[in-house]
Amino acid sequence: MSGGVVLRNAAEDLKLESVSGDIEVEADRLIAVSGHSISGDVDISGTLASTGIVEFDTVSGNIRLRMPDASDARSNVHTGAGGSIRNRLTGHKPSRSKYAREETLKFVSGEGNREVVLSTGSGDIILPD
Repeated sequence: MSGGVVLRNAAEDLKLESVSGDIEVEADRLIAVSGHSISGDVDISGTLASTGIVEFDTVSGNIRLRMPDASDARSNVHTGAGGSIRNRLTGHKPSRSKYAREETLKFVSGEGNREVVLSTGSGDIILPD
């Protein structure tokens, strides 16, 4: 629970959780990868299947997605106060809440066959790096 998780050439379908450690996933092919972290960072890289899903949330960690094929996806990304979204994948810009420093980014790119759902309370989200 308090250590990091590092998976290389991992399985195609993953569900990961950590309380205070980082989660790092590197895989050639992912069908579904999901999980939750309280205070650790999440770093996911690899190839997402044509109908795959990535769904992660953190309370106070950063999320970095390194999946160039995520450009063909329905994306729903949210940060709470203190976080920011850096979209290097498409030209879509996040919207900022009027009363709080929250950011939200929703878009469909390409055919929209894949799904990317990312959320953090106070960290940054980077698509892809």
